[in-house]
Amino acid sequence: MDKKIFYLHVGKTAGTSMNKYIASHFGSDESAVHIETDAKWWTDNKSYYAAKKFLSGHVSFVRFLLSYPSADYYKFATFRKPIDHVISHLAWVRHLSEPGNEAFLQGHPVWVQEISHKLSRINFADMGQLAHFVENLDDMECALFDNSQTRYLLAIPGSQKVNTEKRTEALLTLQQLDFVAITELYNESMAVLANDLGWDVPLRGERLNKSTTKYGLDGSQPEIQQALQPLIWSDIFVYKQAKLQCLKKIEALLTPAEANGDSTPTHSPNGVRGALDVVTAKMVKGWVMLENNPGATIFLNVIVNNEQSFYTKANKLRGDLKDKGIHPTGMCGFSLEFPADAKVKPGDSFVVRIMGQKSNIFQNTIVIEE
Repeated sequence: MDKKIFYLHVGKTAGTSMNKYIASHFGSDESAVHIETDAKWWTDNKSYYAAKKFLSGHVSFVRFLLSYPSADYYKFATFRKPIDHVISHLAWVRHLSEPGNEAFLQGHPVWVQEISHKLSRINFADMGQLAHFVENLDDMECALFDNSQTRYLLAIPGSQKVNTEKRTEALLTLQQLDFVAITELYNESMAVLANDLGWDVPLRGERLNKSTTKYGLDGSQPEIQQALQPLIWSDIFVYKQAKLQCLKKIEALLTPAEANGDSTPTHSPNGVRGALDVVTAKMVKGWVMLENNPGATIFLNVIVNNEQSFYTKANKLRGDLKDKGIHPTGMCGFSLEFPADAKVKPGDSFVVRIMGQKSNIFQNTIVIEE
């Protein structure tokens, strides 16, 4: 990747791992993350940040476009399902006031502290209290919670709520990103990102079964959806368009056309051929190919105990398969070594899937043995 990288970090979920992934390729001297902590990142101090190879932050994308030469950067962002995003944001600010977080709370601006204390006095299970808060946001609360994903694309003061004109502007601005990652499609998004940047796919995928208190804010409940609707109505449109842009990139990556260009391969396990050669607590090794598109590079997702997710590409040379006429080039092998902190042990179970698919390739459950 010859270009510099700008990452519009919307929300905390997935963003931290993406920051680490990119920064690890450049080092701390060449990276500047959380640039939102410097109010002058796009004005007086932009020469400092322009010298960096990687910029990331919860900032205005429009301000970035106005201040930095867009053509010099690969620009991407992460978006999240709006109801989950606003609930997570409300819960996070509320959590700052929990006992034991005093020092952490004091590290935030006074206005954030005040909002956190206010949220701590609201019973989120009481729809009357929740609706009253949503309908009576002050300027700073509006800046934090009113259609925040739309706001990250633009530069809207807290004194103004998002309107239909701003929604239209945000949808147009969204198209200026080179890639839009989706939190709910984290593994697939990371595969696209790695491919775009020309880097290896990171070993560790999304860690599943996260459990963080949301103080009774259950996004699956219709009454909560209704109460929070004013905070996400524009974000719903933006997220829908962002997801479409993401899916197009994923589809192009995971379903490449055959060499003759006149056939679309299937990713159903029924059309998959492969084998597991090594299955231990340290490594999974084997090969996979699509029978109707053997030249396609397959991205694999290995999920251990339905809790830990790892991924890799089946693009290593298997000369034996080429010599036997099974695969035209032999570039279909994979070798996944589990990191030490994964703590995979004999007796654990895992499944292997083509990334983005729910069906398992080899069998429903594979028991790791010594």
